Amino acid sequence: MTLPRTLSRSEYAPFSRRESRPLAKALALRALAFGSTLLLASPSAPAQPIPLPPLSERAVASGAEVFVRDNIEFSRIRASNVQPFDPAGRGNVLRPIGGGNWDFGIARTELSQLQWVEFLNAFSDVPVPQGRGWSQAVNQLLVGGGAIGRGMGAIGMGSQGRFVWGVTPEGANLPVLGSSWFGAATYCNWLHNGREASIDALLNGAYDLRGIDSTHVGSTVNITRNAGARYWIPTYDEWAVAAFYDPNRNGLGQAGWWPYLDARERSPIPGRPGEGESAAEWAETPNLGEYFSYPVGSYPNSQSPWGLLDTSGSANEVLEGLLYPTDADRTFAGPRSGPFGSAVGVLHIPGWVGAEGALGIGGFTGLRIATYTVPSPAGMMVILAAGWARVSRRSRS
Repeated sequence: MTLPRTLSRSEYAPFSRRESRPLAKALALRALAFGSTLLLASPSAPAQPIPLPPLSERAVASGAEVFVRDNIEFSRIRASNVQPFDPAGRGNVLRPIGGGNWDFGIARTELSQLQWVEFLNAFSDVPVPQGRGWSQAVNQLLVGGGAIGRGMGAIGMGSQGRFVWGVTPEGANLPVLGSSWFGAATYCNWLHNGREASIDALLNGAYDLRGIDSTHVGSTVNITRNAGARYWIPTYDEWAVAAFYDPNRNGLGQAGWWPYLDARERSPIPGRPGEGESAAEWAETPNLGEYFSYPVGSYPNSQSPWGLLDTSGSANEVLEGLLYPTDADRTFAGPRSGPFGSAVGVLHIPGWVGAEGALGIGGFTGLRIATYTVPSPAGMMVILAAGWARVSRRSRS
């Protein structure tokens, strides 16, 4: 991985001078606790793509294609006439899964902490209007919310009283946890709008979040993906096709669904990288913080039929849709790391998913971004507008 510049201990001082002495002391102690350096991801030093293992032979045979967009490595999923998998009442997904024609890109790994820090730091000096229904949710998101994991630390303060975040080299590639459905939706909006650091860019783009009431989770129920979205949260169908469906499951050209993640007939063997096949059902110690101690892509031989990594163990992955039509909770899929990783059998494909509040923070949900492969007319207009805005800014500078 090409890392952004590192901050030496002497560079913490300029941040601290703007703060009161107690806060400056707390920040300095926090920084020193992480060692001599923290990485700062920002628009001027963006997080670069994480070098990932090559596609497996099975993924190549499936026709998966790797491409990089916005410094995220995606795998292209193209499958026609997919026969749906029918859970037949064996889970809580009460309908057939994944049928139809598919052509989309999905990230090969979950979002890393370095990528999340880059997102938060882009807004460190952006004021949040108060008194709006969404104000509390946006404030909670931008101060870090529950998505502050091991190896992340505050290294300063922005002009709006929110921390500037750094991440250690060890923590840079850990999956971000606790971002919530709302955090995932705003991240997609940010990417959709060309990484523009504005509240408008957070609240609309892939998802229109302007009608959210932070005190009423039911206000999120009717939010769906906008037409022309360039990035989005995968649906369960998209996630299931990318994780379980194989065009060559039963032989060349004989498609089908694998019963377990990572294209297996059985549950993956838990263990540390290099010894086991997955971090699901595995923990180095009983300490909860150790459940997520492995960087994304640590199990190169455990890939989906399309080359996705970490579908079995890492984080629960937030999904776009509701668990039930009348329920405000959003779904998540995939087992997290640790001894409780597959508590609801999500290593298997009987149609089990979990759920959490759309505006909740904390927990164990991470995010795997999906994207377009051929831009829609609306999406192309956004791309052109974002490009023109960048050109205009450069010409004025």
